[in-house]
Amino acid sequence: MPLTTTTRVELYLGIDLDSSQETEMALIIESVQLLIESYCNRKFDNDIYYHQRLGAGEREIILPNIPINEVKWMAMGTDVLLSITYGGTKAASIEIEDQELRLSENLTTTTIDLEDSLITDIDSLVTAIGLVANWSATAASGYGSYPALVLNPIVRCPVDDDSNYEIDLSGSASWLKAYREVEGLYVSDRLIPAGMPYTVIYDGGYTTAPADLSQLATEMAAAIWRYNVQHGGGVLKREDIGDYSWVLSDMVGKTGGILFSYKDRLDQYARLEL
Repeated sequence: MPLTTTTRVELYLGIDLDSSQETEMALIIESVQLLIESYCNRKFDNDIYYHQRLGAGEREIILPNIPINEVKWMAMGTDVLLSITYGGTKAASIEIEDQELRLSENLTTTTIDLEDSLITDIDSLVTAIGLVANWSATAASGYGSYPALVLNPIVRCPVDDDSNYEIDLSGSASWLKAYREVEGLYVSDRLIPAGMPYTVIYDGGYTTAPADLSQLATEMAAAIWRYNVQHGGGVLKREDIGDYSWVLSDMVGKTGGILFSYKDRLDQYARLEL
């Protein structure tokens, strides 16, 4: 969900951009969105979010992507949810990262997207793994209906010998209950020990950007555009490394200075974790 659009910024500035300028404006708008999300420590899109953290010896859980429409699942601790077995004779490995399960055999990797609509639970993940040559899986008793996305977000399991190899993947085990909520702050029914992993799956975020936030993003994009024109233009480009993205510029000055000018209006949307 973009916080603003090229059309909105054009109307605000009172200008009509050509196609090349629209491309540059799109990059500025993307830069603004990334700056706002980074400063606020949250996303704004309405989506199902998977909040996985380590306990700090407290009961409070801050869910960042408010408004919270529904808490679907809460649990803490680890337990064996799934066993994966490699039945081949080559070097192999298992990796879970970025909500993907990767099964590698020599230089060939099969990726199973844990967010795929067909992967609804551990049982359906077991079925998907069984379709990959030389791999099989079994759900632990009682956990077949658990959502596949509760698997730990980063698990790497090398297989260095020629024997069959089995690895147990752990996820959240005992249930938590939330009994009070104020703007995304939940208090669980028990203390979460320091270092204890916990998982919350919830429906959060906006289906439509709040009007004041959209106006703020429009003004920030317009300010960067004016600054760009004033100083003779610049080159904007997006860079990505893993889950992280940003937009770089060779303009005079920093887009972060624009953010500083508007941060007081953003503070109401900022989320800090305990």
